[in-house]
Amino acid sequence: MTLETLPIPSQQLLTLQTIAHDMGKTLDELVREVLEQFIRQFQQRQHLTLLRQARGMWVNRTDLPDLSLLRAEFEREAIPDESKIVT
Repeated sequence: MTLETLPIPSQQLLTLQTIAHDMGKTLDELVREVLEQFIRQFQQRQHLTLLRQARGMWVNRTDLPDLSLLRAEFEREAIPDESKIVT
């Protein structure tokens, strides 16, 4: 683990210390949890942004088949034709 010193305004530090005390945690534990949660939320937003950008690649595509028809065709082929079953 790396030790980093960060400047924190005294009022924010006091608030963090109070929250940590109320939660029965050390200031270090509280700050690590808050940072983990912030990073997780940021990564989720980034993932959602990438998904939305990828969706944009498929908009207005005219060379793709109708997915409803494609699925219906696949389901017809997935049902075995009893007349072709050899026993």
